Amino acid sequence: MPSDPQPSVGVDGGDLCTAASLAAHYTFLSERAIRSLYETGRLGRYKIGRRVYISERELMALLSSSRQDPSR
Repeated sequence: MPSDPQPSVGVDGGDLCTAASLAAHYTFLSERAIRSLYETGRLGRYKIGRRVYISERELMALLSSSRQDPSR
């Protein structure tokens, strides 16, 4: 089983990861797809210096809310 995406930074009990580390962990998502989600405002981002971090929990919540019934 893959380890957690790295690097992680704690914020309000959550964890922040780079788009590249999330794409490496969740192989069904490309780094470009993750960037597109935050560039279009569908996913929040945290900019710390020049680096951009995404909350893994927010990404999972977005994916869960986007789930469609398989019968459709």
